[in-house]
Order: sequence, then C-alpha cells, then structure tokens
Amino acid sequence: MTKRSIRFGLNGRSLDIDTDDERTLLWVLRTDFALTGTKYGCGQGFCGARSVLVKGEPVRSCLTALKDVAGKNVLTMIANAVFDATGARLYRLPMTPARIREAITQLSAGRAA
Repeated sequence: MTKRSIRFGLNGRSLDIDTDDERTLLWVLRTDFALTGTKYGCGQGFCGARSVLVKGEPVRSCLTALKDVAGKNVLTMIANAVFDATGARLYRLPMTPARIREAITQLSAGRAA
C-alpha cells in the first residue's frame, strides 16, 4: 500500500486525492467523491456496471487502480445522463445496464448523439 497524491480529471474537473494508489477507481469514485452512479456489480469486470471512460476508452473501474488514471481524464455516468469532459450533458439515459454499456460504447466510438 502506497499512499500518495494522485491528480486526475473527473468529469471536466481537475482533482487531487491523497490515498492508497492501489485503491480501485470504483471505490474512490463512490466513497471519496460520492459518485454512486458508478455501481458495484460482479466485481470481476464481466458485467460492465462500473464502466467509465478513461482518455475516451471504456474501462472497468472495479479493475482499475487509482494510480492507473493519474494525469488522465475520467468520464463517469452521473444519475441518468452522460456528460462530456467539460461537464455538459450529452443525453439522458434510461438506467438499465444494457443502455449504459451502449452509451459508453457509442461515446468511445465518437457516435454519441
């Protein structure tokens, strides 16, 4: 366990956090930043419930160590909307796992409407 200051972008804001750099991004988002839209599902990366975009690519936040996002931009689902890196809402979603996965896939491919 290595505690250090990590800086990364989160939904258009630059943030610093002093914590164990091995903590998963999922638990940092949920417990440190109260972004509970990122859900805990299977815990093994299969279900995609914890997907976020890191530098525009979908990643499983349950499998991603905080140190792996240092200096990068992270985009999350917030409530029932998808936001871009500036914090502007792109569109609303019905909150089903399949629709969330579809939105993340579309965003990562640059096809969001």
